[in-house]
Amino acid sequence: MSNAPARSRIGVDGALVSRVYPWLTLGTEAATLFPLMRKKSQAVTIHEVTLQILGILREGPDSANHIVLRLSQENDGKTPPLATFYRHLKTALDNGWVAIAGEVQAGRGRPQQRYRVTDAGARAAAVEARRLRSLADLALGRTHAL
Repeated sequence: MSNAPARSRIGVDGALVSRVYPWLTLGTEAATLFPLMRKKSQAVTIHEVTLQILGILREGPDSANHIVLRLSQENDGKTPPLATFYRHLKTALDNGWVAIAGEVQAGRGRPQQRYRVTDAGARAAAVEARRLRSLADLALGRTHAL
């Protein structure tokens, strides 16, 4: 008999979630954001940079360069390192929160990809905003009906 942890298949693509690590599963609201993961636990937390990217793209499709400029404007001139920005953009793409909207030729170089927020991305941002509002209300001693 093997001592290896038991694993179960979740989703149509066969993504594995270990029964040994229940914290790897997602909450009920998250099941609509991540259709391949259907287990109940706690809600998904979206990183601040990812949330800002989703917020910027809600205003309309844009290129990575313009998103970085907007992040700088929103954060008093402080821009996250480019590696951090692209990691969070990739996370948003991988989760289906952002999609490629097309390409724009900007000068002689390679065309710039434009990104747009998806319906799932708008829902994910709304869920996270409600969660953060609730935490802020709790910290400030206010009650707020969701």
